[in-house]
Amino acid sequence: MKMDMLSIGGLGHKQTIYQSFCASDTATRQALTDLSQKLQEFGVDSDEVEKVETILAEVYNNIVEHAFSGVAPGVVRSRMTVVDAALKCLVADNGRPLPESGLLAGNLVGPAACRKDLPEGGFGWFLIRHLTRQLYHQRVGGTNYLEFVIPFEEPAKCPTALRVRTRLCD
Repeated sequence: MKMDMLSIGGLGHKQTIYQSFCASDTATRQALTDLSQKLQEFGVDSDEVEKVETILAEVYNNIVEHAFSGVAPGVVRSRMTVVDAALKCLVADNGRPLPESGLLAGNLVGPAACRKDLPEGGFGWFLIRHLTRQLYHQRVGGTNYLEFVIPFEEPAKCPTALRVRTRLCD
């Protein structure tokens, strides 16, 4: 399995992480581990790293589970840039399109609900929507693009050297 797991780019203080990996459970776990390690190296607070890992785990696992279910695994690519006390993310995959309903609302169910009665797109989409800002999806050609911003709770948790302005899409 070929995996180009992690590369780092950046000019000056702009810190960008690029990931490209096979849409599989094993590669997803490794991508998340690598991402967490790199964010810690950048000086991002450990609480914020955990939040990022939780969100990206939901996004990546949704791609593996739904976009590539029953078909040969494709490729997941992402670009994450630490800017202005936030992480701007763009995730792309060449899997199946989202259903016409688009991004799910992610409604929560009560704690007494049986596991078999849990709706698809429930808690994971709730977490994604609750913990991100500027969530946007589009499909261009055969590629799904998901953009979002993960704000860091306290600007002090993002190293000053990493607080710079940049555009997510060039």
